[in-house]
Amino acid sequence: MGLFDKLKNVAEVAKKAIDDSGVADIAKSKLQEMLNGSNSQTEDDGANCEKIAINYTVVTEFELSPVSDNGYEIIKYFGFDEPNMEIPSVIDGKKIAGIGNGAFGATTFLKNVKLCDGIEYIDTNAFYNCEELEGVDLPLSLNKIGEYAFAKSGIKAIEIPDTVSVIGKECFANCENLVYAKLPAPMDIIPESCFSECENLKKVIMPEAVAVIKHGAFISCDKLKLDKVPETCVVIEDYALSGPDFKTDELILPKSLEVIGEMAIGGDKSYSKMVIPASVKEVGKMAFNAECEEIYIEDGATFEMPDSLFVYCCNDAKKLVIPSSITEIGRIFGQMKETRMGGYVTDEYGRRVFDEDGKPIWESHDLGEHWEDDIPEELTIYCDAGSAAMEFARKYNIPCAKIER
Repeated sequence: MGLFDKLKNVAEVAKKAIDDSGVADIAKSKLQEMLNGSNSQTEDDGANCEKIAINYTVVTEFELSPVSDNGYEIIKYFGFDEPNMEIPSVIDGKKIAGIGNGAFGATTFLKNVKLCDGIEYIDTNAFYNCEELEGVDLPLSLNKIGEYAFAKSGIKAIEIPDTVSVIGKECFANCENLVYAKLPAPMDIIPESCFSECENLKKVIMPEAVAVIKHGAFISCDKLKLDKVPETCVVIEDYALSGPDFKTDELILPKSLEVIGEMAIGGDKSYSKMVIPASVKEVGKMAFNAECEEIYIEDGATFEMPDSLFVYCCNDAKKLVIPSSITEIGRIFGQMKETRMGGYVTDEYGRRVFDEDGKPIWESHDLGEHWEDDIPEELTIYCDAGSAAMEFARKYNIPCAKIER
């Protein structure tokens, strides 16, 4: 048998082994590419987190506590270390309603866990600080995930079934390995600090019906790229989107939006254009933490423009459109800075005082705070004659022009 025939035979054996094995689909496809000589690659944005086949072990060594007429909850595991655990919904004839508070908290051996259909909730801190936990398979019977349930765990991807209607604050906070998350489609509130400090999160499937994005929901998710703010969004609380970038070059906020909190929207990306709709009624200080060349406030908007509104986003601003419906404008390019003065410590004779290492001691003193305004050099404000915007522009010697309608 020649070398070519031997290689062909090896390939056929390998192909049969792949087809007959329980290897996950993603692994099969990669092996098949190798057999076919394919070296194609796609950019990993976290969306291709396919489920890998796992050999779970059904475990029943749990301490249970009755919760209602509906069944029991798991409050502690006392069995042998089992990295791939399947938790049944019935144990010794007892219906398992949920996973109790801190039931698996800080467990070091658990790598993958599957909850069987019938389990309805995961309580507070249930898998908190499970650093080795990589995968979670959630049932369609699940309706609640409590506060901090998976915070500081090692999970890499999470798909939350549409049956879940309640997710607690900081549920997935500080999950450093998390790259992909799918939220339930009917969900209308993204909880406080839900994904805060998930520094490697790249893709989130957002619900279409989101009305409120709570405080710090995606803060410091610096690798996350969102398509847009959901069209149904009404409130973006403080720091809610301070971290992610948007995929588009223009940041067009939805016409449903009414409240934008402090440092609510930010990231590393620069945008060519941002549009703030007339529906907005309240905007916080430093609300926008992203560079933008042109900013348009739609006719009819009546919110107060607070101090420091654009202090972090207008270094490159060239055009700011403010309609006459805006009547209160603060120091939108200013910020409060501390003034300090320092000097060497001296004794009663005016001689320097030294520490135990022979170095002169230095002290600084806070002399209070003062305002500094940083007006973009190329900025022109577009406004109506006699408007608050024109008065503001003249006060700070900013060129102004008539709004183009």
